[in-house]
Amino acid sequence: MKRFCPRCGRLIPDWQPVHLPCMVYRLRYFLLCFVALIIVICSAELVHLGRSGKGPLEVLATRTLTLTPTVTHTPTFTFTPTITLRPTLTPTLTVTPTPTPTPGIGSTQISPIDGMVMVYVPEGSFIMGSNRKSESPSHTVWLDAFWIDRTEVTNMMYSKCVQAGECTPPMAYKSSTRSSYYNNPEFGNYPVIYVSWNQARAYCEWTGRRLPTEAEWEKAARGEDGRSYPWGNKLPQTTLLNSLGYHKDTVAVDEYAEGASPYGASNMAGNVWEWVNDWYGEYFYGNSPDKNPVGPGTGTTRVLRGGGWASDANQVRVTTRSGDLRPNEANDRIGFRCLLSPSFNVTGSLIALTNAAQISCPGAQTPRLWVGGYAYVNNEPPLANRVRSGPGKDYTVIGNIQPGKAMEIIDGPECANNWIWWKIRELENNLIGWTAEGDDQGYWLVPCSSVSECNAH
Repeated sequence: MKRFCPRCGRLIPDWQPVHLPCMVYRLRYFLLCFVALIIVICSAELVHLGRSGKGPLEVLATRTLTLTPTVTHTPTFTFTPTITLRPTLTPTLTVTPTPTPTPGIGSTQISPIDGMVMVYVPEGSFIMGSNRKSESPSHTVWLDAFWIDRTEVTNMMYSKCVQAGECTPPMAYKSSTRSSYYNNPEFGNYPVIYVSWNQARAYCEWTGRRLPTEAEWEKAARGEDGRSYPWGNKLPQTTLLNSLGYHKDTVAVDEYAEGASPYGASNMAGNVWEWVNDWYGEYFYGNSPDKNPVGPGTGTTRVLRGGGWASDANQVRVTTRSGDLRPNEANDRIGFRCLLSPSFNVTGSLIALTNAAQISCPGAQTPRLWVGGYAYVNNEPPLANRVRSGPGKDYTVIGNIQPGKAMEIIDGPECANNWIWWKIRELENNLIGWTAEGDDQGYWLVPCSSVSECNAH
């Protein structure tokens, strides 16, 4: 008998309890697990034998893995900054100064006070004078370097000083042919005239300059070659200067460039006579110092140089000297120019030293004043000075000068009553007369270099 196998659908004999193929299929998972178990057991045994130094895995007994850690330095960046000091580019200003050019012939500079252009005259020797009477002897003089105004001082420049209260107006506002001159803008660039030596000096001091000495003026006009005129030795012509009455009056200060001096100074011959610092001494050249001479120590008139618009060929020579006017006088043919000297000064105390009057007056103090200078009444003690009609106590009292009041010295000195007497003009009230400088106990009048300095007291 046979029966049906539900697994595979076949008939199997009844004696087979299970269809064998079907049984094997059903037991396949068990067989796989059994085989795997046998493999694991065998492997474990082999490992055990190998660790004991036996069997195919004996290598396991000699290569015991001692784990010596290999320290791989993974750097920990602790940032400690190394400060490398590089120069900070804050520039250290090593100032290489732009060298100031050494001035020479042709150099100019401009005054910040009045706008005057000045030309440079270098140091050195030149021939001064001539063989004519008041100009002799011809002699060699050494002068330090200086700057001199290129032109005469103009009406416009001078008016600035008047407006500043440091100068007094010209004595007249007209010129030779013009009824309105000083106060007329049309002639602003023309030379100021009708100014005294005292007024010229006050102007120069206001600008920080001074009047030139005779020697300085002559060198600036003549140069070092002994020429007769600023332009050379050719006789004057109307293309070179304003003289001989050709214009019958002044012209602008910058005309006649062709007649300029070797240093570029204009109109040093003709146009207007020019005040210089020195007292006039006819024979001074005979014993004049040979270096930076400043003229006689005293005198009555001041020197004028250069000739003017009405002068002839003889008067416009660079060596011509005129001593016709006192320091307080002026006319329509006279002007001036100033000078700047870095090394030599003839103002202030040196003027007092050079120009103080020399007179013998027993019992009196040594005089400290000079004609053309200024003074004020000492206010310690505060006593007024009497002004008399003449030099001495026997003359009539005509007024008083109060302490601190400024005055101009216009004549003197005279000795009377054992006192030194000066003729003065009190500036505030225009009081003119004679007053004493002091007695044997002290000075009543104190010298000052300018009106503004006097008024400061």
